[in-house]
Amino acid sequence: MTILPLPVQKIKLHDWLQPVTICFVAGASNARLARVTSQLADWFTDNGHHVQAEPDATTDLLITTMPGAIAIDRDGALLLNGKRRFKLPHRPQVLTFVDLTTAQFVERQGYIDALRDLPYEAAKTVEIPGLGAHGSEVIHQQLQRHDLVGMARILQGQAISIRIMGLIGDADWPDYGLHIDLAGAYAKIPFHNPTDFIENLGGRIATFLNTVDVKDHIYLDEQLAAARWNTSETPNDLVRAGKTFTEYGFFTDPVDVVKLLGFRGLGDAIAAQYSEGCYATYDPDLGGLVTTATGSAKFVDKRAIKRSDTTLITGVKAGRMGALVQSIEGREQIAPSVEAVELFGVCEHAGTEQTAAGVMRPKVRSLLHGHVGVASYDAAHVECVVLDKSFYAYPVSCGTNILANATAAAFAAAEALEDTNDPRTVIFVEQPCHGIVVVERWVAGKRPFQEIEEALTNGWLVMQSHVPQSLSEYPDP
Repeated sequence: MTILPLPVQKIKLHDWLQPVTICFVAGASNARLARVTSQLADWFTDNGHHVQAEPDATTDLLITTMPGAIAIDRDGALLLNGKRRFKLPHRPQVLTFVDLTTAQFVERQGYIDALRDLPYEAAKTVEIPGLGAHGSEVIHQQLQRHDLVGMARILQGQAISIRIMGLIGDADWPDYGLHIDLAGAYAKIPFHNPTDFIENLGGRIATFLNTVDVKDHIYLDEQLAAARWNTSETPNDLVRAGKTFTEYGFFTDPVDVVKLLGFRGLGDAIAAQYSEGCYATYDPDLGGLVTTATGSAKFVDKRAIKRSDTTLITGVKAGRMGALVQSIEGREQIAPSVEAVELFGVCEHAGTEQTAAGVMRPKVRSLLHGHVGVASYDAAHVECVVLDKSFYAYPVSCGTNILANATAAAFAAAEALEDTNDPRTVIFVEQPCHGIVVVERWVAGKRPFQEIEEALTNGWLVMQSHVPQSLSEYPDP
């Protein structure tokens, strides 16, 4: 697979961007950090955004800085203490600019090189400055995905910040930027000239600030009878599928934030752990989408889920800011995966069909989301759809309203879903800086997820651990 170079400065910003409010909070700094953040503040002002001297109730983002020779301590972390420090009624998002000389970047790469070749038990004994005592375990696990994911987790741990903008190099301006987020983002931003570089940074920041997490779920009062849920085979299909998808690299160890940082007491700043990806299948008898539970509310390992790690969603609430979660008799309320609205939205937008028995169902049967990329695919059996071009230049975070709508729109344009005679029964879209969503059509006599599994087994869809950070070009199969 080839990653196509996008001339980011020539791609328009998203047309749905609204003004945001940002406050630059002084942190440890140096000349390059001061230069970049000063010009970035000017860019925000020139483009109609609000830059504050002090944060208040309207602040969307706190931006701070960290030279690479140091690490932020717990008390100084705005992610944990910004709300209390500035006596704010809410918790603004936090972005930390981390400045690294080439030598400082190479030093951190040295830990990655050492950990990559060590067995797990030996890797646990490695100490990485600025991380918790067990931080090396998390880095070792994340290296299954990509070296830059390991680098991202090191910088996130040292800065105690989920969102990072790295500045790498030795000159007055960096050789490149490194845009880091929790789920799959480690995009390199080449430096060509100050204007285009600042435009790129500003566009990326304005983009993530214009998205909202869609996790305000509603639990329906009317309960599904326990007997109907307990006798359904669909949750068992998810249990079986998770093991199969793990064989193809879709799921790795959950990210243990407590181990990475080395302390508890994170409060509502960030979940203690994050699991990788999700999957779901529509069950007409239950009248909804049976999906995996979220891995941030409780520990859920998507590689080996249990029936108790599944839940049922029957729709999307008005305003599309959360899912309608079916209450089940005798069972605790279980929140669905963060992509629940996205997955159900795909089913809605792809249209419906009527079975021979007169039952209406979505054209999409099953969906799989993982933090992986596609190495190649066979266009005779698998269709690839794409997002709007602006999403490849200015990526959108997972579990958000904007990405949910864009993903649903991409699948709504799929030829294989429009024409049920199309021989392609599997369709996918890559979400830059995040991962992939794969769906399958209904095929008579097949069990849930079987079409996706056969595409993987037959080499019609070949996965890779690298998550594309831009638009992809695939080789012929």
